[in-house]
Amino acid sequence: MSQLEDTVATISPEDAESTVGTTAAIVTSVIGLVLVAVFVVLATFKFRRTQGRLWKFHAMFTAVVAVLVLLTPLSVKHVVFSSAGVVVAGTIFPFYMSLKALCTPSTADDMEWLTYWTCSGAVFFITAYLKDYQLASEQVQLYWYQFEFFFFIWLYLPFTDGATLIFDYITRPVLAPVIEPVSNKMGTWISGLVMTIINASHLWALWAFFIILPKGLKRFVTIAIGTAFPLLASITAVTTDDKTDDTFWLTYWSCYSLLFLIMDWTETWLGSIWGFYTVMLFTTVYLMLPMFQGSDKVFRHVLVPLAGLRESLLMRDAVLLKKDLMASIPEDRQAELRRLIAHSFNTDTPDEEDDAQDDRMEINPENAKLLWSTSMWNRKSKRKLNASERSDGAPANESTSLV
Repeated sequence: MSQLEDTVATISPEDAESTVGTTAAIVTSVIGLVLVAVFVVLATFKFRRTQGRLWKFHAMFTAVVAVLVLLTPLSVKHVVFSSAGVVVAGTIFPFYMSLKALCTPSTADDMEWLTYWTCSGAVFFITAYLKDYQLASEQVQLYWYQFEFFFFIWLYLPFTDGATLIFDYITRPVLAPVIEPVSNKMGTWISGLVMTIINASHLWALWAFFIILPKGLKRFVTIAIGTAFPLLASITAVTTDDKTDDTFWLTYWSCYSLLFLIMDWTETWLGSIWGFYTVMLFTTVYLMLPMFQGSDKVFRHVLVPLAGLRESLLMRDAVLLKKDLMASIPEDRQAELRRLIAHSFNTDTPDEEDDAQDDRMEINPENAKLLWSTSMWNRKSKRKLNASERSDGAPANESTSLV
């Protein structure tokens, strides 16, 4: 007891007050972050996107931000408006919403969140060096982190919709005409360079050069590779009519944002370990290049099951498959194909063998003959089929929501 009493006696009132103040700041910061997160989630699901056109919401957002900055204690600011706080504000919620967008049949939400990642990716790229090359003063750094924190929220809140506003007034009219040809050339050049390195077995030379770089430069190179070209390609994707590339790059940003979050949180303890940034760099390349399809594999086999979105993804795949099938079938034969697909989904089968034993679902000459005989070209057979189905109590044109 005497040793404990001596230890307690050595703690000055100032130290005790400082400890209590730090604990209170941390608790207050956590509560504040939870409230901000709840507000963002509720706003996203309750409000429709305004395309950034209602300026009164921008004025209200600016006023609320000003009040929060003025009234928040300095100790709380240092916890919330930090590098970690900025990454959380700009990554976690957009990451989950991007996953949901990729699991819906519509491609409109893919474009909405891809426009967000083009803006946030640019900010992450520009500020990649800040953790190692600090700003002029601690106060200036605090102001910058405050700007980043609220800027990310402004980008994806539905009633401010800053990402769409920037896209309509800056990205599409100003940047896209300049970036699109550069992006196309870089895509061909990067793919060719990677294949040359792999085929020539020179990967070890690139790795040897990378590991001798200083820690700060390794971090910058890793983030630059993960954001520079994907940023250009994403801007090109959102300004073209083809929606396939929107989906590809949104899948990439969803996976890369999680990788960036892991790197940002672990590099303080693991950044000095040999090979840490090498693993991050090669993982980034694996996710980015279409030849590997790494993003799609991680998305489907890791992120979707963890997020509980497997059924939504299956629905999206089914709808997209339906569109591809209908596009490859003549219009006068699409109705029969719909009926066959509906039959396969509506029939209760205990296993795959029952489907294989159903002559109507076999892909062979007899099935093709059946499809011909029951098509709209053979009206007599069509009337017999409809009469037979009505006698069995089934509707004449049975279908599902998928087809």
